[in-house]
Amino acid sequence: MEEGEKRCWECQNQTESAALWCSSCGALQPCSDDPFRCFDLDDRLHIDLELLRSRFHALSRQFHPDFFQQKSPQAQAISLENSAKLNAAYRTLKDSVSRATYLVRLVAGEKEVKPIPSSELFAEILDLEEALEAVESDAADPTARATLIAARERFRARLETVQVEMAALFTEWDTLLLDRSRHWTVAQRECIARLRQTLSHRGYLDRMLQKITQVVGEETESDFRKESVTPHRLNPLHE
Repeated sequence: MEEGEKRCWECQNQTESAALWCSSCGALQPCSDDPFRCFDLDDRLHIDLELLRSRFHALSRQFHPDFFQQKSPQAQAISLENSAKLNAAYRTLKDSVSRATYLVRLVAGEKEVKPIPSSELFAEILDLEEALEAVESDAADPTARATLIAARERFRARLETVQVEMAALFTEWDTLLLDRSRHWTVAQRECIARLRQTLSHRGYLDRMLQKITQVVGEETESDFRKESVTPHRLNPLHE
């Protein structure tokens, strides 16, 4: 069997490995577990979300179990499995952070990207933990609450900076990507290593922001006046 080919489970004839339908008998084939390959996309970090959505809806119709009720049990099972893979792949790729995390795991061979604080946050984290404990034990502690509210704004500002760093790394990666071979170059691996670190920092900031909000609650109108800041929720990178 030549590279890039597989055998159809139904007729055992050779067909392209990426094919969703056997070229000989027309049987539905298992789709890839890889989100990028599932949608026949390059391993890019900036993607066309409209194209992704269009392909998702088109493939969802093709894999729908209702069309396989009269088929063999194996064909029905493949239909259900493909639908599950498609939904998981869509969830991964439509969000920029989960997309980047998947690519880091793919290139670096890691199971997860753990949230880790950047070095300049270490000193501040100790004060923040003390303030969190103080508010958890005494919700009316004004000094601790003020410390947490101020920290929340600083963390949001840092998160915005991280978002900009991620956008630059996305562009750098896409520039380095020349084909689908996945024979990663030194430059690509270095880019992914920096992206991994940035994702770790982002994950930590996001987790701390959630923790602060759980303890002090959402901002009130008086908080807005005191801070003179317009509240907002940071979203993943815009495409």
